[in-house]
Amino acid sequence: MAAMENAILAVRRGMAKKKASVLYNVPRSTLRGRLNMEDITAPPTKPPILNRNQENILVGYILKMEERGFGLTVINIRKLAYQMANKLGIHGFREEKKSAGYDWWISFSERHPILTVRKPEGLSAARSSMLNPSVVANYFEKLGSVMESLGVKDKPQQLFTAGNKHRTQPRKDFREKREKRGICKNKRRKG
Repeated sequence: MAAMENAILAVRRGMAKKKASVLYNVPRSTLRGRLNMEDITAPPTKPPILNRNQENILVGYILKMEERGFGLTVINIRKLAYQMANKLGIHGFREEKKSAGYDWWISFSERHPILTVRKPEGLSAARSSMLNPSVVANYFEKLGSVMESLGVKDKPQQLFTAGNKHRTQPRKDFREKREKRGICKNKRRKG
């Protein structure tokens, strides 16, 4: 950093940018960019809009939804980040789209490598007839605990189906990074 500061000072005293970049061994484009900044001691990138704790809360929510069988898409997560920032009074995302930007999502996914985007595997009729009983039991166990926590286990009139019977292709959603699991029995058994 000292070389960059010395190069900036030299240019401000009248030295040519090219000569200063060669003399102090700093990239000319970086020197040009730093000359345009008001505070030369500031980091070259701006900090994330949501802090580490806020992003960890978002990651926890994503994992909880995925565990309950509602994997969130990248667009859903970008909208959630915008809504979270808006509720916290943080302004940094574009208002027109009411969503965090694609660049934010790329940085977010790099900061949280536990998450990955996966496309759920479709089931054929033969595969669906061989569902693993432990997977089904685990699902209904989680469903029962969620229904109890919401207080709707004994109130069937408050339950409704939000199916996707018209969807032909499974969408890509955000999941916890882990070993791939299958649910079928065939020559090369998965799971």
